[in-house]
Amino acid sequence: MRKVWSSEPERARRPSGVTATARTGPDLSGRNSTCRKKASRITKKKLVFWPDKPIDSQRDNLIVYYADMQIAVIAKKGGVGKTTLCILLHEAIRQTGQRVAVRDFDAQGSATKALKRFGGTAEIPGEKYDVLLIDSPPSLTMSATAAAVSAANIILIPTSPSPADVWEAGETAAFAQGKNGNAIVRIVLNRTRTGTLLTEAAPASLKDVSAAVLTASITDRQSYQHALLGGWSALDAKAKIEMFQFTVAVTSLR
Repeated sequence: MRKVWSSEPERARRPSGVTATARTGPDLSGRNSTCRKKASRITKKKLVFWPDKPIDSQRDNLIVYYADMQIAVIAKKGGVGKTTLCILLHEAIRQTGQRVAVRDFDAQGSATKALKRFGGTAEIPGEKYDVLLIDSPPSLTMSATAAAVSAANIILIPTSPSPADVWEAGETAAFAQGKNGNAIVRIVLNRTRTGTLLTEAAPASLKDVSAAVLTASITDRQSYQHALLGGWSALDAKAKIEMFQFTVAVTSLR
């Protein structure tokens, strides 16, 4: 059975937990694409992640076919958590049994170095993956960034709540939308802190940005930095829950 995540508006109506809808239908591999698209809307199966239940007991709820996703993580400047976000997504998706890899377009090679440390998967040319994550250089003028944007069907732009970072995220969103009008572009609020003035003011600062803000954000946790060294095992329980919530929000965009 082929399973595909539903659109973001459906997710916004969920009362509790983190739910995505997978559309399923019979395998029509021998028929044309039009038939497959019609059949994909026959039935619906909800996939739910409950923050208050043990992660291990819910793993089956998160195992789905991710529909050939290419997710680029881009930024105009460094220091906003671009590579860390890429690694965290890699690790969260890997827990669900999907084939996931990272294409490292950043000359610094930080993502590649991290993957080697904990046994993650760097892209092998010619190999097919359920999800390909693309880490780009912290610049909008380099050809590698343009290549990452062009190759993606989802583009994530991380920003801290700092006004200076928010302004750069706005320029980055306009760049991404100009280079790839077919991709889904989302701003990701990263390193947030509950109760702080900057975090509370961030939504208002982003209201004039051309791209929407992802419904899930990432809090400021030390264990996320440790993940560059130890992967998923370096995260504490709260961080793992947050990353599963975040990953469901990202993969539900398509």
